[in-house]
Amino acid sequence: DDKIGMPVVEVSDCAAVKTALSGNDAAKGGVIAMYAEWAAPSTRMLPVVEKLSEQLADSGVVFMKADADDSDDITTTYGVSSVPSYVFVDPQGTRLDVLVGAQAPILVERVKSFATNGSTTSVSQGSTSVPAAASSEAAEQQAKAAQTASSAQQTLEERMDELVSRQPVMLFMKGNPDGPRCGFSRQAVAILRDHKVSFGYFDILGDEEVRQGLKKRSNWPTYPQLYSNGELLGGLDILKEMVEEGELLDNLPQ
Repeated sequence: DDKIGMPVVEVSDCAAVKTALSGNDAAKGGVIAMYAEWAAPSTRMLPVVEKLSEQLADSGVVFMKADADDSDDITTTYGVSSVPSYVFVDPQGTRLDVLVGAQAPILVERVKSFATNGSTTSVSQGSTSVPAAASSEAAEQQAKAAQTASSAQQTLEERMDELVSRQPVMLFMKGNPDGPRCGFSRQAVAILRDHKVSFGYFDILGDEEVRQGLKKRSNWPTYPQLYSNGELLGGLDILKEMVEEGELLDNLPQ
């Protein structure tokens, strides 16, 4: 008879992770797929996780998924700073490993190894949350409109130049510092405030033109984005790296 795997369990905090592990056959542990609705590669990978849960029924692995924007407890506890990421945990919910990137073959291989012998390998850095390429139809439409949009684009470039230099430190985020609208933005604000950094902000959710234009201008596909004296420093992962290495304040205006 064909086996029907356990459904992928939606979790929003570490307590839910432990509940999922205790309520199922989690002899080896679990895998948490971290995604975000705005990150197309992460949502496209969810069917891969669902298929694995079907194929690996009774393997001793519980499959979970968590929206990074609504699961600060999970992203903080397991050190997730980009999506898609796949957190491997033991039966008690302790992090064993993290796989970063939308690389289905690597994910499948890693999960099957975990299900077979409970082993994981070192963290793999893959392609992170890069939006899907525009379709050929959209590209053609953009080409046809390029000439008429040139003046408007110039205006957008000028706006972005002004925005990134509005204050010595600028954070482009979702929401505002007192009301972040995604977990990654919330973590970035917390880091800056913990280090007593004075910064300005811009809510990219309120201006789609700037939101899309800045991603292209900076060649950085995700938010938040942190700028110092008009120059891009990076996103949350870079911010965390600078903190860990004690270099955050060295990279910011005094």
